[in-house]
Amino acid sequence: MTATALATTPPGTSPMTAAATLAVLTGVILLIAGFLRLGFLADFISDPVMTGLKSGIGLTIAAGRLGTVIGVRAEGDKVVDRLLSALGRLDDAHLPTVLVAVGFGIMQSVPAAVLISILLLLHHMDNPAIYPLGRDPASGVYRDLKRHPSDETEPGLLIVRVESRLYFANARRVAERVTALVEAATPRPHALLLDLTGVPGMDLTAVSAAEEFHGTMEQRGVDLWVALDSRQPVEMLRHTGTWERLSGRGRLHPAVEAAVAAYRASGSSGP
Repeated sequence: MTATALATTPPGTSPMTAAATLAVLTGVILLIAGFLRLGFLADFISDPVMTGLKSGIGLTIAAGRLGTVIGVRAEGDKVVDRLLSALGRLDDAHLPTVLVAVGFGIMQSVPAAVLISILLLLHHMDNPAIYPLGRDPASGVYRDLKRHPSDETEPGLLIVRVESRLYFANARRVAERVTALVEAATPRPHALLLDLTGVPGMDLTAVSAAEEFHGTMEQRGVDLWVALDSRQPVEMLRHTGTWERLSGRGRLHPAVEAAVAAYRASGSSGP
């Protein structure tokens, strides 16, 4: 990547000087950003964008080294050009070099690993684990009620856990799935405890979806409670109307156990 940047330097410029200047400028920019504590800006960049950036860098490096791996000269300034150039010269490939590369799994493992990682990450983020919770009578631990149907439940209260970062591509889908669990519960709960302790972060779209979900629960007559302890989601939600309404009514707690205890103390559980 440094070589690509240096390719645009004016003729006559020393490559060593240009590389050293680039390294120093990069370091200075990072130091200034660290001194000004600008790391929070990354919170406004959604995970798919960061995943795409890192995956693109990996593919760029893999495509750029393909010619070296198979023992041919790959020409071109762009990734696609170098890739096509290398593939177009497969007839000239150096067989021992190719055999060594294949033997060590370089050609297969790098692109395959990147592709599989991207697909698994996207699948996990777009289809996060969402399940109702029950309380283990022996240990008092809240766990997946579908796997442990004999666990205790709280009268009138449905507890649902979400395990994934929430962002623009999955936030509203998560809200729909939780709403479906509320609608399908028998008997119909009059309160929902949303366990977000498994959510490490959220973007602005997820914050908007959270406010819409709160409104949906209010329209259905379901009292919303939230367990949330991750710093980034707390900071994102702190200045919203939903946060003010929930915290003002004592509906926000750092753990499921604390929320359930407050729910019982409020008298919402009924007789």
